[in-house]
Amino acid sequence: MSNFTFPYFGDLDINNLENYYDLDIDLDGIEIQIDIHFNEKSIDIEKASVIKNFISNVSVYSIQNKILIEQLYHNKTKRAVRKYIKYHLTDLNEAEFFKLSKIVDLDDKNTIPEIQLLKKIKLTRIGLFPHGKFEEKYFAEFDYIIDQQFIDTILVLQTDDDNNLHHVTMFG
Repeated sequence: MSNFTFPYFGDLDINNLENYYDLDIDLDGIEIQIDIHFNEKSIDIEKASVIKNFISNVSVYSIQNKILIEQLYHNKTKRAVRKYIKYHLTDLNEAEFFKLSKIVDLDDKNTIPEIQLLKKIKLTRIGLFPHGKFEEKYFAEFDYIIDQQFIDTILVLQTDDDNNLHHVTMFG
């Protein structure tokens, strides 16, 4: 048995790993899920240290990624965040419009609905993939959502183990 202590997860035997670990944590006053997906039964000390370091810095990464989301929204050549925001504002039926009116102040003349939605994006999950996910080489996924009660489409930032952006996409 070779135990390694990970923040939040405690001691895990890195020579006899389960495929999946998850838990909910309070991150800066917001409950989020962190999960780790292992494709192999064991990892070495170096990989365990990378995971530990990443988890130790999720609060910093959360702030960095929120800033990045806003920068990507304002960047005309990077369209994923803008597409995610606009998706929630176009071609709405009556029920969807009603849901939107619960999130956005449509009478606010100072702040357009797009910016109001952008400001409401919040982190809900961090998934770690120490061996990559499927054929992809990214290390982590940060799932963001505008409002879980009304909107089920997720904005996903995929990063490497230093939180450098790999890809942005949306699911839902």
